[in-house]
Amino acid sequence: METIVEYEKKNNLQRLIEEYDTLLLWYTLIKETQFVEIYQVFWAEKSRKLPRSKLTEMLGGPYLPWEEDPKDQNIHSRNTLFELEIAAKLKQAGTEITNFDDIDFAFREKTFNVQCKRVHSAKMIGADVEKAADQFSKRMRLKSKLKGIICFSIDKLTGKEHKILKVKNVQQIQPGMAELTTNFIKVYHRLWHNFLNINILAIYVFLQAVATIDEEPPGLLTTCQQLDYRYYFSPRLFATC
Repeated sequence: METIVEYEKKNNLQRLIEEYDTLLLWYTLIKETQFVEIYQVFWAEKSRKLPRSKLTEMLGGPYLPWEEDPKDQNIHSRNTLFELEIAAKLKQAGTEITNFDDIDFAFREKTFNVQCKRVHSAKMIGADVEKAADQFSKRMRLKSKLKGIICFSIDKLTGKEHKILKVKNVQQIQPGMAELTTNFIKVYHRLWHNFLNINILAIYVFLQAVATIDEEPPGLLTTCQQLDYRYYFSPRLFATC
């Protein structure tokens, strides 16, 4: 990001594009918004409430998705970034974040626990679901009235972290992302449809992708937008929806 700003100040964006991979540049602009959002939401928190260990873990790297390798066990930093990003979005929505070990939040006098899982491969989805449910059940042993949400990031699974979506206008972005999200749910909903723990209320599927709009003259990294498509449903109601 510092490199992009340096080139922009010197009015050398065209040279920047020639010297650096386009996906790297766009991905930097998109992911930078996550760090900014986390800062904007939590900067005013009292020092004792800040999740210092998680902030340190988040900055440990690697920062780029294609530099991650589960076999090398270097995915912890971006897993933590995802957790803090979800915490920031929950706080922006008006909840009170009460714990950053996973995420606990309070809403309308109820306490919720969020289990965040980044899906790295199709063969691990079942294990991720079971682990999330088990971790929540352990929390319930201490707080019997605790409610649960499982949050999946499927960026890795869709392969969109390595590609740029090319569209003709902004309106085409959401349908494409919606299709990827709903396909994931149709294929894998059986894994959580029959949860025995009725206190797990919902599954949250999170997807991000880099998209460029086909326009003439082409954009020169002067505009960056982040669009989210969220698909919410109750596992208990899925069969009747």
